[in-house]
Amino acid sequence: MPITISVPDVLRQSVEATSGGKNTVLYDDQGNPSIMVVVPRFFLSDLDSALATDPHPAFKWGERDLNYIYIGKFESTWAGDRPVSMPGVRIVSSTKTFDDCLTATRSKGPGWHIMTQAEYAAIALWCVKNGFLPKGNTASTAAFGATYQRGVPSGDTGLVWTGSGPQSWYHSNTPLGISDLVGNATEWVSGMQIHNAELQLVPYNNAAGSNVDLTPTSDLWKAIDYATGGWISPGSANSIKITRDTNYYPVWDFSTPAYLNTFTYTNFSYFSIGSGVSAAAVTTLRQYGLYPVTWGSYGLNRWSYVTLQDGIYRIPRRTAYCPYETGMFTMDITQPRTYNTQSFRLAHFIQ
Repeated sequence: MPITISVPDVLRQSVEATSGGKNTVLYDDQGNPSIMVVVPRFFLSDLDSALATDPHPAFKWGERDLNYIYIGKFESTWAGDRPVSMPGVRIVSSTKTFDDCLTATRSKGPGWHIMTQAEYAAIALWCVKNGFLPKGNTASTAAFGATYQRGVPSGDTGLVWTGSGPQSWYHSNTPLGISDLVGNATEWVSGMQIHNAELQLVPYNNAAGSNVDLTPTSDLWKAIDYATGGWISPGSANSIKITRDTNYYPVWDFSTPAYLNTFTYTNFSYFSIGSGVSAAAVTTLRQYGLYPVTWGSYGLNRWSYVTLQDGIYRIPRRTAYCPYETGMFTMDITQPRTYNTQSFRLAHFIQ
C-alpha cells in the first residue's frame, strides 16, 4: 500500500507526540511499522560559511530539493521478508548480500531505500558541526574507553539489541536521535562503490530512488574529476582514485595507484590528497564524508580499503563492532556486493 504519512494512527501519534515530531512511524506495503528519525534539510553553508548555500547533496534527488529525509532510528531487522526499524530487536547474523537487502527494501514501496553514502555523510557532518560524536558498541556490548556505557547483549557474539544503549549512542546525544551509527552490526551503504581503485558515486541522493539502476555498470555511476570536482564518466583519465603512501596512509589521487594490490586499514584522519588534486575536488569529497573537514574533530575512525586492480566492484559497509577505532566516519570498502553481511539501515523520502 502507498505510504501516507498525513494519516495518523495510534502508534504514529504516540511516537510523534513523545518526540515532538522528531521521530515518526512509516509503514510498508505489508503494513509493517518502522520508527524513523525526521532529518530536515540543511545547507552546505550551515556547516561552513565558506561553502555554497546549496542544500547538502543528501537533500537533492534529481531536480528536486527534499525538505526532509527519514532515517531508520534503528539498524534494520526483519519482519518476515521485509526489513524494519524497530527497538529492542535481535540482529541475527544473516547471509544477506547487498542486492538481497536492496531487493527487500525496494519491495516495501516507493521511497524506501538503503541509506546512501550522501545520507551517512550528512548525518556525520551534522554531528561534527554540533560538536558531539556518538559512541556505540565497540567493545563487546560496551563502548571502548567507556565500558560503563553498555547495551543489552543479544546473545550473538558482540552484538546488542537494537537501540538498547545509552543516549550517548544516539547521534544527537538524546533518545530522539539515530541509534547505533557507531559500532554494533555492520551496515551496507548505497550509492558508492570502488572499482579498480576508482571512486564512483551516484551523484547527490539519486541512489535513493526506488527504481534507479544500481547495478555495477549503470550509467548513474560517476567519478570525480580531480581538476574541477565535477562528475565525469568512470574510467576517465582525470578520475579520483584511492592509493596509499609509504606509511600505508590513504591518498586520494588521480594517477594510477602507486601501490597496487594493497589491502590495508588506517584512520580516517590520516587521509591526504595527491599533488595536483584541486580544492574543488576536495570540497566534493568532503561533502560525501570522504575527506576530513577543517572545522571539526573526528575521533578514531578505522578505514579498511584496497587498491586492487581486479575488476571487482566493492560496496562500502559502515559502523561495525570493531574495537578501538570505530566512529562516525568508519568504513570498510574491501568486500564485493556479493559478500554476506549483518545489516543495513533503512531510509525513506517522499518520492
